[in-house]
Amino acid sequence: MRTLLTLLFLLASFGVPADKALTAEELEDANIVPLDAELPLELDPVSVVGMGFTLKQEAALRMVRQALARKRSGKRKDKDVLVCWFDQSVGSHRTYLFCARNGDLWALRPDSMFGSLTSAPALMPGYGKIMRSGQATNKHKFNKIMANLPGSAELDNEFVAMTLAGVSPPRDIPSDEQLDDFARAYRAVDVLHQSGAGDEEQIAAIEAEGLTLKSYNRLIDLMEHYQSLKNQVAERLEALNNS
Repeated sequence: MRTLLTLLFLLASFGVPADKALTAEELEDANIVPLDAELPLELDPVSVVGMGFTLKQEAALRMVRQALARKRSGKRKDKDVLVCWFDQSVGSHRTYLFCARNGDLWALRPDSMFGSLTSAPALMPGYGKIMRSGQATNKHKFNKIMANLPGSAELDNEFVAMTLAGVSPPRDIPSDEQLDDFARAYRAVDVLHQSGAGDEEQIAAIEAEGLTLKSYNRLIDLMEHYQSLKNQVAERLEALNNS
């Protein structure tokens, strides 16, 4: 869990709008845990866009994107699932990133999850803390980074899962436009291959879509790592075949 939270707060200086998960009164009563003092990183979003992310930075960014989009859950199986939101800290007009597990929110707001069961916190030992970023958010810069970060929500999940498992995921994620080009090239190559065309004709079909043989083969390799990419290409191929 510590690794998860460490990755999550590497990008705590950015922000996007989100619904409040707790009221101001509930935040004031909560046990707010500050950003871990051991974290050495303070990102400058402008320079990051130009220079690229480290693996941990990118994993954190993808994790934040998913946690912000995730809805709170009252299901027991989701008690350790993180949700994030942006709000003004108590006594401040600046916006911060807040994150908590669903179980933490249950412990802090038992009536909403358990009706009149006022002893709910006792059923959730180890829960009830709220994490808050050490820096105020910057919505414009965060949204700019989000727009430049390729990959779907499903790919975000795959990327983060591999990182937390100690595996370094491939980071040259294709854009939607590159997937469009690849799908057209793949379809053309398949038709040529079935007709008995030679390698030169197939390579020419790939290059006609703005790809090189190397980039084409790399996209095939990436689909072996990311099921989400394979699914996206399959959808494009189906659309091409039905057009």
